[in-house]
Amino acid sequence: MLRIMIAFILGGTFAWMTFSRPEEAEDPEGKGPRYRPYLNGWLMSGYMTTLLVGSLIVSGWRGWDEVSWGVITWILVAFLHISLYFILLLLAQPLLRRYLRAGSCALLWLTPNYLYLAMNSSMITPPKWVISLPQGLVERLAAVWLAGALVVLGWKIFSHLRFRRWLLRGGGGGV
Repeated sequence: MLRIMIAFILGGTFAWMTFSRPEEAEDPEGKGPRYRPYLNGWLMSGYMTTLLVGSLIVSGWRGWDEVSWGVITWILVAFLHISLYFILLLLAQPLLRRYLRAGSCALLWLTPNYLYLAMNSSMITPPKWVISLPQGLVERLAAVWLAGALVVLGWKIFSHLRFRRWLLRGGGGGV
């Protein structure tokens, strides 16, 4: 429940910050920054540094125990995930610029920061119930689902082609 509340608070704050800003530049004379950032640049690095220093303080500065190595591992995994996301975003940038506003494209660069802040491992709770399935059942159910999806897709394609042929023969009437 805490995780959902924090995600809603961060999401609401993120939406409010985005849509309450004017689109025009702030200082046309060039005396200051032309556009305000959506997010302070130090937020994610400050969070990770605080987490690392806090884990060292909790462990009593005895050295790199399990807590500190866990935090370092989390930071490295976050760095890897965000780096891969940024590579994909760079590749998709020309297409995104064609269809999205500049502010929306800027927000895509901030998405990993909010995801890691809202969904960090300290907020993960273990599941209350676990349903055990016999081995191989999931694969069989997936095969049945895939077969059904292919049948529906084939039926829709056939229906579309039949309707198209009817329209091209003049069955649609004149407009």
